Amino acid sequence: MKITNLDIVKSEKRFAFLSINRSVKSNKALRESIVKKGVLNPLIIMNASDIDDDTMLYDGADVLKGNARKFHYVVLDGQHRYNELMALVRQEEAKMKKNAEYVSNLKTTLPCLLMTKEDVGDVNEFMIELNSCSKNWRSVDYIENAHKVVRNDELIETINFFK
Repeated sequence: MKITNLDIVKSEKRFAFLSINRSVKSNKALRESIVKKGVLNPLIIMNASDIDDDTMLYDGADVLKGNARKFHYVVLDGQHRYNELMALVRQEEAKMKKNAEYVSNLKTTLPCLLMTKEDVGDVNEFMIELNSCSKNWRSVDYIENAHKVVRNDELIETINFFK
């Protein structure tokens, strides 16, 4: 396992997705977060050369069966973050093309956790484990967080008491 930062604009590294992973859908809140702060959580990736030739990979548009050599990395976790950042990069490039003086402030660095084949083991089992262990925050989680962060607020204390 190795932590690395990859700038997707300056780097020529190509990323693929596994066909066994969930479908990627646009996420407005994630996109807004990336605009404000950049990508906050690392993507979990592995070298594409470590993927079996019979595993189907795609780059968001084309399914490329058994052709991992076209890619440098495979995204195991973080498809949405990657896609939203790429969409923002395309928007910024269009703005720069229209206006030569436009300067983008978009943070294009992707924090990544590069896993080896030995770290991952069976890719399908790893993907199932990754996708079944995460939990989105519910209302009570936000209330508990506010109670911990905002001190001496009677309204938050009352709401927290009744959660």
